[in-house]
Amino acid sequence: ALSEGDTPMNFIRYLLTREVQSYLAREAYEIPLVAGMPMPEGLPQLSRISPPEVDFNQLADLRPTLALMRDAGVL
Repeated sequence: ALSEGDTPMNFIRYLLTREVQSYLAREAYEIPLVAGMPMPEGLPQLSRISPPEVDFNQLADLRPTLALMRDAGVL
């Protein structure tokens, strides 16, 4: 488990190394969390992406989501 001592922080530090960030961007098309790392090939720069408009009041009602998950058999 990663809940004891320095292990969780060491894991996070490892994930934030340039080597791992580069690998994740290149192989998994993950957006790097470390400044100065290139974006994955084919993805636009974050400055060119507009966030979607979200009505958080609509998200507050979980009943439709839970019903869908039950119908799909994941709950």
